[in-house]
Amino acid sequence: TIIFSPTETTILGISAVLLALLGAMANGLLIGSLLMAPRIRALSTTPFSISLCTSDLLFSIYVLPILAARFLNRKKQGKEEEVMCQSWPIIFFTLVLSSGLIFVAISVQRAGFLFFREKVEKMFSNKINIVLVLLCWIICFVSISSVQSYGKVSRVDYTQECEIVHKNYPEPGPDPVQPLLLAYFSILFPVLLISNTAMMIKIKMESNINDERRKEHIFIFMMLTSFIAWTVFHLPYILVNRFDPCLRHTDLHAVAFLPNWLKVVINPLIFIFMDHGFKKAVYNLASRTTRCASEKSRPNFVTVPSFELEAQKSVRYNKGNTS
Repeated sequence: TIIFSPTETTILGISAVLLALLGAMANGLLIGSLLMAPRIRALSTTPFSISLCTSDLLFSIYVLPILAARFLNRKKQGKEEEVMCQSWPIIFFTLVLSSGLIFVAISVQRAGFLFFREKVEKMFSNKINIVLVLLCWIICFVSISSVQSYGKVSRVDYTQECEIVHKNYPEPGPDPVQPLLLAYFSILFPVLLISNTAMMIKIKMESNINDERRKEHIFIFMMLTSFIAWTVFHLPYILVNRFDPCLRHTDLHAVAFLPNWLKVVINPLIFIFMDHGFKKAVYNLASRTTRCASEKSRPNFVTVPSFELEAQKSVRYNKGNTS
């Protein structure tokens, strides 16, 4: 049985249900809003935003409901759930790692855009970024799946959680996932630190900031805020599992679970409230769906950051001159 106390399991189970519902609604609404706005959908940065929301959406509709069922049903899991047990850690780690890799990709690209605008505009179109996003997901899925070649997925006795363990489990042995996570985050954080530091210095040094550059900076700050929130909400979960892997202090694990789950709601709220175009897209979709707003009260169709429009015009103009 699950080793958490009845009070802890009840709180965690109910919290997982509520956050699953809120996360699914918030991320689903934002994804639908961005896809229904043709101008925003055509932006080169939109695939990254949709990918981050998709990761949180899948976490809400797959990971959290399973966790809620495990906490609210304290009985030992049956054989009928073995298929779900085999897929659980693969999907969980793929969602976590893909979000981190997407943050790296968009930070490096935006830094390149600030320093080498013309070259980056030509290299990374909307279609190229879609391919880049898919590649990030594939890399994370393949890397996690490959861990099973020198490990296996099994239900851990003292937690009743499905985890990737060494092949000789339950005998003592090394954690097969830890080297991958260590290599992943040892590369991820330095790249993010360098790229974001470079962007902050570049923005600070710019004396003549027009409206286009200001909107570009807002998008960069939005992604930086989202990454900081993603890190802060994951950090307690990582630290508690690192220093108390046998769950001797279940109260600390319970406290660490909640912010880790809360990220599925915080991330779309950051996007909506920090980006004016995203906010208008959500309002526009809500107005269409509910039909509560009159045609006059509805906003004009979602505006696009002008720095993106200028970039698209510049690329088309250069192509026309070349031809």
